[in-house]
Amino acid sequence: MRENLEKAVAELACEDFPEEAMFKLEQNVKMQELSITQKNYESLFELDEAFHQTIFEGCGKANVWAAIQQMNVPFQRIRFLRLAADFN
Repeated sequence: MRENLEKAVAELACEDFPEEAMFKLEQNVKMQELSITQKNYESLFELDEAFHQTIFEGCGKANVWAAIQQMNVPFQRIRFLRLAADFN
């Protein structure tokens, strides 16, 4: 479900996306790169979540993001543990 919603929101973002939100995404990517360099998987996880949230918010779909987050707790744990394993 998340994958389908993210694809739809990404298409919306390609059509019309606020400049301020784009700036936040660019900053986020730079911080993710730094987190990778520093092998800080906790920061990388948080930044990745914020990246996706920014896209949803930039498209006026903050409520959809909130609904996804409520259903995503087990998936988030798996993603976090995978990042931790990848860095070790």
